[in-house]
Amino acid sequence: MTITYHNGQEEYEHILTEAEVIESKSANEITTNIPNHELSTANLVAQEFKIWRQQLQSVTNLMRQSTDIDTLLKVTVNQIREKVNCDRVLIYQFTSIDSGTVLAESRTLGWTPVLGENLPGMLFGLHNNQDYLESVAIDDIDQIQVTPYQKQLLDKYQIKASLSLPIVLEGKVWGLLAVNTCSYIRQWQETEITFLSQVTTELVYKLQSFEFHRELELRTQAKKSVAKVVEKIIQVSDIEKVFQTTTQEIRQLLRCDRVGVYRFNPDWSGEFVAESVGHGWVKLVGPGIKTVWEDTHLQETQGGRYRRHESFVVNDIYQVGHFQCHIEILEQFEVKAYVIVPVFAGEKLWGLLAAYQNSGTRNWRDWEANFLEQIGLQFGLAIAHAEYLEQMQVQSQQLVQIAEQEKALTKIVNRIRQSQDVESVFKTTTQEVRQSLRCDRVAVYRFNPDWGGEFVAESVGSNWVKLVGPNINTVLDDTYLQDTQGGRYVRGENFVVNDIYKIGLSPCHIEILEQFEAKAYVIVPIFFSEKLWGLLAAYQNSSSREWQTWEVNFLNQIALQFSIAKSQVDHLEQVRFKTEKLTQIAEQEKAFTKIVNRIRQSLDVDEIFKITTQEVRQLLRCDRMAIYRFNPDWSGEFIAESVGQNWVKLVGLDIKTVWEDTHLMETQGGRYAKGESFVANDIYQVGHAQCHIEILEQFEAKAYVIVPIFFGEKLWGLLAAYQNSSSRDWEESQISLLARIGDQLGLALQQTEYLQQLQAQSAQLAEAAAREKAAKELLQQRSIQLLMAVRPALDGDLTVRAPITEDELGTIADAYNNTLQALRQIVMHVQTASQQVAQTSANSNASLAGLNNLAQQQSEEITSALGDIQQMVDSTQAVVANAQLVQVAVQKANQTVESGDTAMNQTVKAIEAIRETVAQTSKKIKRLSESSQKISKVVNLISNFATQTNVLALNAAIEATRAGEYGKGFAVVADEVRSLSRQSAAATIEIEKLVQEIQAETGEVAVAMETGIQQVVEGTNLVSETRQNLNAIVLATAEISQLIQQITVATQTQMGQSETVTHSMQDVAEIANKTFAESQEIAAIFQDLLGMAQELLTTASKFKVN
Repeated sequence: MTITYHNGQEEYEHILTEAEVIESKSANEITTNIPNHELSTANLVAQEFKIWRQQLQSVTNLMRQSTDIDTLLKVTVNQIREKVNCDRVLIYQFTSIDSGTVLAESRTLGWTPVLGENLPGMLFGLHNNQDYLESVAIDDIDQIQVTPYQKQLLDKYQIKASLSLPIVLEGKVWGLLAVNTCSYIRQWQETEITFLSQVTTELVYKLQSFEFHRELELRTQAKKSVAKVVEKIIQVSDIEKVFQTTTQEIRQLLRCDRVGVYRFNPDWSGEFVAESVGHGWVKLVGPGIKTVWEDTHLQETQGGRYRRHESFVVNDIYQVGHFQCHIEILEQFEVKAYVIVPVFAGEKLWGLLAAYQNSGTRNWRDWEANFLEQIGLQFGLAIAHAEYLEQMQVQSQQLVQIAEQEKALTKIVNRIRQSQDVESVFKTTTQEVRQSLRCDRVAVYRFNPDWGGEFVAESVGSNWVKLVGPNINTVLDDTYLQDTQGGRYVRGENFVVNDIYKIGLSPCHIEILEQFEAKAYVIVPIFFSEKLWGLLAAYQNSSSREWQTWEVNFLNQIALQFSIAKSQVDHLEQVRFKTEKLTQIAEQEKAFTKIVNRIRQSLDVDEIFKITTQEVRQLLRCDRMAIYRFNPDWSGEFIAESVGQNWVKLVGLDIKTVWEDTHLMETQGGRYAKGESFVANDIYQVGHAQCHIEILEQFEAKAYVIVPIFFGEKLWGLLAAYQNSSSRDWEESQISLLARIGDQLGLALQQTEYLQQLQAQSAQLAEAAAREKAAKELLQQRSIQLLMAVRPALDGDLTVRAPITEDELGTIADAYNNTLQALRQIVMHVQTASQQVAQTSANSNASLAGLNNLAQQQSEEITSALGDIQQMVDSTQAVVANAQLVQVAVQKANQTVESGDTAMNQTVKAIEAIRETVAQTSKKIKRLSESSQKISKVVNLISNFATQTNVLALNAAIEATRAGEYGKGFAVVADEVRSLSRQSAAATIEIEKLVQEIQAETGEVAVAMETGIQQVVEGTNLVSETRQNLNAIVLATAEISQLIQQITVATQTQMGQSETVTHSMQDVAEIANKTFAESQEIAAIFQDLLGMAQELLTTASKFKVN
């Protein structure tokens, strides 16, 4: 398909495929298939096609003989201009999407040359290379719409008509084959377009062939270059020389404008470390030139796509979606296209290898990107090799340094272990470390509890300010360390500063370091038992310094030895302290055992209190020991004490110290009731009330310990130790000892109390046992006497009595006598009742026999009466049924009468309606008679009108006759009028006859209506009489119905009462039957009762009651 711009003239288009068919067929086939009038045209087409085909073969032969691209392009344009007969033929290659360069041109003399010119793509009809998907034919540039700039270009190169065909390589528009006419406009023929298309196809084929051979050569050369790079890497140990020579060879091979090596920094920014760049382009690497590029995307993603071993190929920086800031940087480097591949040193992304095209955009080949990737891989190997050699050298140096470090460390450790205190350890260590590191100052800094701190030891060179010494105490309260409670050091981190002015320290921090004359330093933490104790710092005052890793590690090891030495000294101190504590505890335990033994040996409470206060005061070495006893109201007084000389006494002859502590009284012992102790190291620091402090000041107390004394579960009093000379930090062992003494005092009080109670109880128990024994013997004697007295009652003699005394047995004897008397009365009552029951039972047997006979007769009579009542109920039911039937019949008769009454009422209403209708009809007939008379008058009037009209018509006819010819028309009208008058007169006569007939018939109807009215009145009267008779019958039937209904109701009531009586009689019969059965049962029971009464009487007769 071709885009054609023409001037509107008729086109003569030839279809080449048809021409090919025509050429391939024989003359007979042509004659057969083509009509005669088209045969000559087809022959011309075939002949023309043959000529073009011969020309095409000639051009392609010459093109195929070309050995290089330049020759191919020159031959192509020359042959096309010769064959097509035009003014200019050129081959144009796109260098960007909308512009390109003319690579070859053939033109006739006199026209402006375009060879080598960089021209926009719009010169050939369309705007960019993506639009040239088909041929573009312009017959006349003046007949198409163009922009002013496009018009300017066409005029510049004298173009009148243009034909452009796209050259497509690998699916992309590589360029154009353009044919121009400059001297005249031209209508491009389809044969020409097809010819040029086939030439373009051949050109594409040859270009692909040359490009393929060139790519093979370049790939071969690339392989050689890779091998050469590998050889150089093996031979040259300096990585910079490898970069320098390799970038030059890569740029020559790829024919690009710049090849650079970019190295990443630890923060993923980076800089160019090597490049090879063409003349005229800005340099990125060189003497005094350092190009740093901090790509934020690579920094944020830590290498981005390159860390995934991906390459990045950009043919046009403006077409890949770069941000504007990225494009601006690339424009500073004059870059138009580039390829970037990653360089890995081992598994780590070391940097990037990049090839740049600055002159214009570029379509990078796959082999070029692969070649760069192979070079990048070899760079990685070279870097890894160089780093390995460098590491080996560094390790060798480090081994020497480590050996010296270990030697110095061993010396320092030995000196530390020989020291017996921390100060000696710090002094020795700082000197040795400063000599080993050859620095200006080594200091030890100790944290205070508030995370401020001070320097406690240092070794400093001469002429430098001292931080530690006699009368020199350097306190440094670092607010950051105080706020963070140790900052990074509490996490075990070090802090290395090579230059205090480049690390980003705050101005106040720098000022402090300047006061210490420090330019660089290393600080490592010192831990004691997992807690940050302080810092070990090495300072360089003379200048900044690059601290080595081994130096930092050396300081860490020294700090660790500090920790060990401090732990060792602390351990020795703890052992000594624990030994002293154990000795003290042993002495306390010995004294406690002695006190407890003396307490247990004494049974006198006062003696116990005296021993306790004296021994404990000596043991605790305090100024006063006192015992305080609570009163029932929870006030109290001091009852015992041991006090040093010159101190006021609280207990003694005529000395009684009562202390009514309101808090203890209100809380009933306060904390002491809960078993708690109270320790006051300083009475002014524990929050006592002023009144409390005043009382303590009266006792001259400055510190005290009070423990409770419990008597069982009850708070008895307090044991108190007072320090009067000054405040005192009471030790836990002393408090525990005092609490144990309090417990022992409580036990001693309980023991004394229990012994006293036990003695009293023993005496009471002895007396009670003697009394109980005598009472028991007397009780036994009197009990035997009592039992002997009541012994006959066992044989049935209820008349015996026990002797009554005034003691407990007398009460029991009285109870026995009352019981025997009650039993005697019961037996007497039983005897009497038994006789009465026996006699009553005998009498009841005869009565019950008669009662049984009467009950049986009553049952039989009730049964007979029940039969009669049932017959009466049956008769009543029959009467009710008949009464109901009669009532139904009466109701039906009543309904019939009511229906007749309704019918009569309707008849009366109908007759009355007929009467009304007849009356109205009579009135209407009278009106009709009157109307007919009026009609007669009107008919007479019409008859008169007809007569007069006839006369007038006659007169008109006469006048018309007189008029002659002029009146003939009027005479005809007069005849017609006269004819109508005659017809009207005849009709009037007929109407008059009809009216007379109507009047006669109306009179007859009026007479008949009067007769009908009279008959209706008579019928109405008869119906009224009949209605009255029916109403009387309705009233009679209603009364009969009411009477029958009353009879039915009465009969139903009677029947109900009969049924009730029947049920009642049935119930009575059942009761009579039950009475008869129960009387028989009662007779049997009385018979049994008689036997039982006789047995009871026999049993009761055995007791003696008289």
